[in-house]
Amino acid sequence: AHRHMQELKNFVQGAPSFWDLDSVFRVLHTLKGGASSFSAKAVADHTHRLEDQITKLRDDPHDFQRDVWD
Repeated sequence: AHRHMQELKNFVQGAPSFWDLDSVFRVLHTLKGGASSFSAKAVADHTHRLEDQITKLRDDPHDFQRDVWD
């Protein structure tokens, strides 16, 4: 858990590495699956959009859309 918190902190501070992004993606993916299991559609939909943004960032780190994260 501590490692994930540090990776999230790096991400929020604007200096994420590929590994930080990958870790955040995995956390979001797990959250999305859990939300879907409990029929929390709004949470699952939002985490899916965040996963899409992480994928874009891994492919092109300059493609950051701040409004998605705010």
